[in-house]
Amino acid sequence: MNAVSIACPRCGAQYKVKADNIGKKARCPKCSEAFVLSLPPDTTPVVQETESGGLLTCPYCGFHDSGYFCSNCGGRLTGQPTFDLESCKVPRAYLSRLPAELRYDLDGPPQKHEEERRRYEMRQNCEHFNQELDEMARVIRYQGLEAADWHFNRLSVGRLVDSLPPDVPARDEIVTRLWTMVSDVERTATAGDIDALAGEVRQCIGSADSKKAGKALAKLREVMGDAPMAENVRLLAELESQVERLQSEKVNEKQSAAFQKLLDKADKLAFQQESKKAVKAYQECLFWLSRNELPGKGELQANLQEKLRTLGGDGAG
Repeated sequence: MNAVSIACPRCGAQYKVKADNIGKKARCPKCSEAFVLSLPPDTTPVVQETESGGLLTCPYCGFHDSGYFCSNCGGRLTGQPTFDLESCKVPRAYLSRLPAELRYDLDGPPQKHEEERRRYEMRQNCEHFNQELDEMARVIRYQGLEAADWHFNRLSVGRLVDSLPPDVPARDEIVTRLWTMVSDVERTATAGDIDALAGEVRQCIGSADSKKAGKALAKLREVMGDAPMAENVRLLAELESQVERLQSEKVNEKQSAAFQKLLDKADKLAFQQESKKAVKAYQECLFWLSRNELPGKGELQANLQEKLRTLGGDGAG
């Protein structure tokens, strides 16, 4: 079954409906508002296949879940990120029913005074909640998602959510949409970090700096986490292969230099007709090759054996 997320234009309550029902009339069960089923204008009409049990498959970790974001990894299950924080606000219609200032009836009972204070504090908390969302939206608009990341710190958002009174209409839907946007911001920021680190790894590979490439690759693994998306898995595998090849080439260069130093010493002794010392030096070269791997190792060993026979030495070394 194809399902899409629809929001009530009055109270903001979210529902899942069949894609075939788009364009038909419906009535919100919570506020009784009649409206035409349609996607928001700034939302790409992405439809996702549901499982047989009505669950959606998370594209990030493969977990089967319902709702707007995955309860396992926090990834978005439906639609595209819109960062529409206006839809997360407490409805103004609800705020208008709460007192904007305290006015006590001195002759009234204490219980009424307490109820009035409770309703006043509820309005204060709701207005603070909406103001914080306005600040988040302002940062996204003028500074971009990269700068907005710390404004969506999960601890801070959790405290903000806890301050939202339980009597707010469609509170669960508001909280769900907000946490979905927090997850979207985190993943957008992470995608930027991944691109930057991948570029750093490629730059290090291009300059043949295997040490820095290895460090950048380790940071990339850490940013991707334990369950990276499929495309990031492919990217990581590609970069790991390139770094391993570079590191292998560096090791071969060092080993080749070390072997060449031993061979030059032996050749110099042979040229100076120091036969006994040259034989011993060539045998040291053979022993070194037996403990290490070099490209063309067999050919090098055969050449050393030939030089030892020429000098009348024993190639067994």
